[in-house]
Amino acid sequence: MTDPTLFETHAETFSVDLGMYYCGRRIGTKNHVYGPEIRSHFLMVLVEKGTAILYRDGKELPLGTHDVLVMFPGEKIHYRALTDWTIKWVGVDGSRVEELFGALGVTRAHPIFKPQRYETAARLIDALCDTKYDSSVAVTYRLQSLLCELFATLLSDTARETASDPILS
Repeated sequence: MTDPTLFETHAETFSVDLGMYYCGRRIGTKNHVYGPEIRSHFLMVLVEKGTAILYRDGKELPLGTHDVLVMFPGEKIHYRALTDWTIKWVGVDGSRVEELFGALGVTRAHPIFKPQRYETAARLIDALCDTKYDSSVAVTYRLQSLLCELFATLLSDTARETASDPILS
């Protein structure tokens, strides 16, 4: 028998293997050059405004407004902005992060993508950056929830195209 007064949804969310190292912004920087650099974690960079060239494996790949570049651990990365450069970034890691990026179509071979909900993703990174960190449990959960919302937003762009969710599989 169904109880019309009961509203309950079950979702097992006890283990989220996604953590943030840091986040930041660079606004209107002239002559910006990054790298060559090798990171121990993932770094997701949202290009708010500007154009740049990513140098990778002897190739030059264009980066532009509303592109997202994902830097993978252990890979040498180098880019040079061609115009004033405004970006936002978040450094993340976790045992399934590469799988999450894979669900977005982002791989080591194809590290650049253009999310449909760029503005929402940018707003969430702003919220991460604007959160005053004091190492309290409340702030820790606030940051974790914003990070999860960021990835949920990006993954919702591909929900119709992706057969399986890497977190649930």
